[in-house]
Amino acid sequence: MLHCSFSTFSLSCDTLSHSNSQMSQYSNLSDDERFMYKAEVKSITEISAITSSEEITCVTVGTTGMFVVGKHGWYYEGCTKCTKKTDVKDGPFTCKCGTYNQKYKLDIKVIHQHGSGRFVFWDRQCADIIGVSASDLRDQMVAEGEDDPKAFPLILDELLARTMALRVKVQPSYNQSSVIRLSEDPNLIKTILDQIVIFQVLYK
Repeated sequence: MLHCSFSTFSLSCDTLSHSNSQMSQYSNLSDDERFMYKAEVKSITEISAITSSEEITCVTVGTTGMFVVGKHGWYYEGCTKCTKKTDVKDGPFTCKCGTYNQKYKLDIKVIHQHGSGRFVFWDRQCADIIGVSASDLRDQMVAEGEDDPKAFPLILDELLARTMALRVKVQPSYNQSSVIRLSEDPNLIKTILDQIVIFQVLYK
């Protein structure tokens, strides 16, 4: 026999109502407001100084400076439909979703004033800027006789020397920030920079 108290049912309804209210509030926001939604505004220097083990969402502004070359190079092998990835170099690799191809994953040193930090840029963000998919770019390199993922093709330089507004998940335990969204809209960049200055004055 199923027993369900009225108080439990009431709590569930309250939780559902609160969730629906938050979703409705979010859907009514402008794109810039969604970019800033429930995120802390911090400078690159402040983000780099975070020591908490907890991951937090921040928005900031910085200029992409140089690639940080890791052991896996500029791409990884991942499923075309989910987030599963593999270190297998010679196919076929499959997961329950389908097959794999190459996806961008680039560590970039981002700079603002005297501060800097390591930011991870992901597949869609890079492809949108470069205008070519990671799998197509790798195929071009292989056709030219280069299959080392640590050999960075020149077209990747399109990602550098760009000033961006960044919405990131700060991951202190990995000494990095994972980019969730980016924007080169000058109005949004100015809005964030203005808030950074205000907070620096208030908490100086």
